[in-house]
Amino acid sequence: HLKQLCAALKAGPRGCDALLESMQEEVLLQRRTRDLEISALRSFVDVFVCDVQEAIRDRIEQQEQIEREYREQSLALMDMAEQLQKDRAMRQMYARMLESGCASSSEGAAG
Repeated sequence: HLKQLCAALKAGPRGCDALLESMQEEVLLQRRTRDLEISALRSFVDVFVCDVQEAIRDRIEQQEQIEREYREQSLALMDMAEQLQKDRAMRQMYARMLESGCASSSEGAAG
């Protein structure tokens, strides 16, 4: 910029005005470039944040689905265990009935 300033001073007031205008345009261009870079960076960050949020939501939904399936399977297993206990109780009851029936008929046959 020093060479430009010297040339502008040699050229007089018009040269200084031209240099000032040129420098103002350069500053304006730098600001626009910076603004575009900031805008692009904000857009990238927004997209990145949205992607991360979506990934988190997906992971939460997967975890909730796993928990639902686990609860359903646990309930099914508890139902099966309860049914097995009922079946065992019924078999024991039938076994006692058969034993007492056999014992009664043995006593009757022996008597």
